[in-house]
Amino acid sequence: MDFKKSKAVPDDWKILDVGPATINVFTRLIDQAKTIFWNGPMGLFEQENFSLGTKMIAGRVAETKATTVVGGGDTEAAISHFNLSGQFTHQTTGGGAMLYFLAGREFPVMPYLLA
Repeated sequence: MDFKKSKAVPDDWKILDVGPATINVFTRLIDQAKTIFWNGPMGLFEQENFSLGTKMIAGRVAETKATTVVGGGDTEAAISHFNLSGQFTHQTTGGGAMLYFLAGREFPVMPYLLA
């Protein structure tokens, strides 16, 4: 694995995980948070070489005393992959719906469900 600052990544490379500096930044923020909303893994966690960022962040969010809401199918898959299911205040596969709600926007399907 090769770690680079994002601006130094060549155009023909793909960024498939976060590095140690980013993990440290997120860890400090998680430790200070009272409420955490998390939508989306940190990298290509399904492949061992690119799973460290998601594994570390998921574990830290699971350990915190903060209120934790995790959303999205990929996030659900990640926390299941790392055996962390049930360790969050709320889990949902509806990551997009969660983001719409947090943004104060009406979720497109709701008017039809309420009619």
